[in-house]
Amino acid sequence: MNQSRRILLKLSGESLAGGEGTGINDNVLNTYASQIVEAVDSGCEIAIVIGGGNIFRGLSGTKSGFDRVKGDQMGMLATVINSIALESGDGDKQHSPGKRLNQQRWKGEGIYLH
Repeated sequence: MNQSRRILLKLSGESLAGGEGTGINDNVLNTYASQIVEAVDSGCEIAIVIGGGNIFRGLSGTKSGFDRVKGDQMGMLATVINSIALESGDGDKQHSPGKRLNQQRWKGEGIYLH
């Protein structure tokens, strides 16, 4: 029996901070990228959903006087920033996981980042 090896991977934006609690930790980013590339190299297809790290929640901000739509937009931008960071992880190195993630993504080799 041929078993499909498709994975939907949900990464919390908050987890990118590692033990630091805020921002994006390079070690965490590169660990994620390495593990994703390793899974793809073993034959898995991976769709990645990454969060914004709860940088701002529109609904909770309304209690402080923020416009909910603006708060939601800020959260969406944080999601985009985190996906770019994952895609770029350790991007200066020729064979870095981030560079391989990006190359495989654009070649359609089993990584779908949303």
